[in-house]
Amino acid sequence: MTAIINEVGQIIQIIHANEETVQLNTPAGCRAVADPPHLNLNMYYKDGWVELPERPTSYHTFDYAQHDWVDTRSLSNVKAQKWEEIKRERDSVEYGGFTYNGHIYDSDIQSQTRITVASNSDLDVEWTTQSDEVVLLSPEQFQELLKAMTAHISECHERGRIARQKVNEAMTIEEVEAVVF
Repeated sequence: MTAIINEVGQIIQIIHANEETVQLNTPAGCRAVADPPHLNLNMYYKDGWVELPERPTSYHTFDYAQHDWVDTRSLSNVKAQKWEEIKRERDSVEYGGFTYNGHIYDSDIQSQTRITVASNSDLDVEWTTQSDEVVLLSPEQFQELLKAMTAHISECHERGRIARQKVNEAMTIEEVEAVVF
């Protein structure tokens, strides 16, 4: 078995053939190296066979000339991806529930609508919390519940705005990736 490698040691082909066939299949600027340790293409040749280091992220591509992983995304691509990640996190927190009077209440879109409608009622209402506990709420308590929900939503969006500003102001990929929701 012979590996055909390019000028930076990248395996471009594995061939099982005699010497003459190997030479005929070796492109200009490349060379044939006999007996690679295995058929694993996750290696390169530099004065001997070297395993590729672990890939840091799915965004990295191995640069055989540098013998290192390189993030090929542009800063603007990283910023756009980070903003999408932040929005998903923001929505998850917003819709994941909020606390009022020692109980956690649902805050998905449907629950937000129901709480808004119920807060306009003049009646005491039994309401089910996120843990399926039933709580009796007066009209005044419903107003407080609505305020707590509104404050929760507002806080989520404020955190999102702050994170987005940090993303927009970042000058490097590392700075963008350091931003958290």
